[in-house]
Amino acid sequence: MNAIHQISRQSHQHGMVLLLCLIFMTSMTLLSLTAATDTITQTQLAANLRDAERARHNGQLSLQWLEQWLFGKKGTAPENCSASCTGFFAHPADSLDYNLQSESLAWWTSQGYEVGLDPETGARLASIGTAGIDPTIWIIQSLHRSPASADGSTPQLDWYRILVRSTGRSANTVSVIESVVKVGWSGTSAAAIPANRVAWQELR
Repeated sequence: MNAIHQISRQSHQHGMVLLLCLIFMTSMTLLSLTAATDTITQTQLAANLRDAERARHNGQLSLQWLEQWLFGKKGTAPENCSASCTGFFAHPADSLDYNLQSESLAWWTSQGYEVGLDPETGARLASIGTAGIDPTIWIIQSLHRSPASADGSTPQLDWYRILVRSTGRSANTVSVIESVVKVGWSGTSAAAIPANRVAWQELR
């Protein structure tokens, strides 16, 4: 009788050990799955941050290039008109919404120019803005104009709003940067003209 009781007791102990092992293994499996999921999530977040930084850097380089290109132009100011104009044009004041960061690439392309291309000839001037999956697009809008003085001592001054839309390696990673610049136009004169950035902000 004692032998049977001892065997039963040992079987019960073995069953408890097996149950504890199963619980332990299940817990370890859940912990491993949680850790793996967390690692994948962290990796994806890091990749998204890197791509967002790539889009932002692409936009900043494009904006700097555009400003220098605009500051280096001589002659007369670009025409203020709608997208149907030919050649280099600036959108009139109050003709564009001030929240353009959610507009589609197709809308930007229809309203502006690809960075690196001469808007007047279409010739490629530089490879700036080509790091993203989509072409980097820029839009220029006239904000204010101060006419030249009658004696020619002061050139015509224009304040422009420049917007740049750039992407990273994903079309969903979009950066939109805006700057306000002041540009002087010398007409046919070769005299030095003022040109500088007045303000800057990242919209997206």
